[in-house]
Amino acid sequence: MKDLLKIVNHADTAVKSNIKLTALFALAVIIMIIGHFLYFFIDNAHYTRIPDRILAPVFLIAIGYNAGHKLSDYIIYGAFALVLVEFFIIGQIHGSILLTIVLVRLLIEPLAKLMLTSVVWVWSLSLCFILLYLLTGQYLEYSFIAVILAFAGWLRKNEKALDIKVVKSRTYFIFALIAYIITIQLGFQFNTPTLLLIGLGTTVTFYLMYNIQPLLVNSIKWKPQGHIGKAIKWVGHKSLGIYLTHMILFYIIYFFITR
Repeated sequence: MKDLLKIVNHADTAVKSNIKLTALFALAVIIMIIGHFLYFFIDNAHYTRIPDRILAPVFLIAIGYNAGHKLSDYIIYGAFALVLVEFFIIGQIHGSILLTIVLVRLLIEPLAKLMLTSVVWVWSLSLCFILLYLLTGQYLEYSFIAVILAFAGWLRKNEKALDIKVVKSRTYFIFALIAYIITIQLGFQFNTPTLLLIGLGTTVTFYLMYNIQPLLVNSIKWKPQGHIGKAIKWVGHKSLGIYLTHMILFYIIYFFITR
């Protein structure tokens, strides 16, 4: 048992010392691009969406952690433009994860303060968000489940500074993980082995985002010398813009090849 604990502690230290948040964002957006390429042009089966469902919480949890950072006008207007592009090409109104990020970023600060009014408010609103997701998830990607993940990130960042005692960030992260996996399963109906794979992968993602502070410090200190490292850092910094650009490009290509 002691040996196992040593291995776990060593792995935890290695993760916090070496993984960069920027690289994690880069990995997430690259996986999403691959998943969308398969979905649009190769095979739209559910299995093509497994990797990006595992890594999507990287963006959603970061909403709350980066609540004080202003999104560029390009991202804000682009998120709404993407809705119009999808409507004209696919014929349906559906907001992407990018629109979700924009909307939740605007709402998370006042929502977080309201939720922290009392223990009852935290958990009652969180359960309401799950119910609201079931009603709105088909129109807005991740919709209200994104609020839960964003609040987890906000709580993690502000817990010590604000001396928050209504709910512990670790407790809420566990709740957010369970809520996320349940809602993903309700939406996709994965088989048991696939669900276990997603559960395991998503747990790793949540663990990394729970330890976001050392990963962020690693990114700030990271000065890559080679072209690959520089490219990864650039992709990580421009991940939302890259997401927007590739989605619009894929929709345009899809329009011409399906005419």
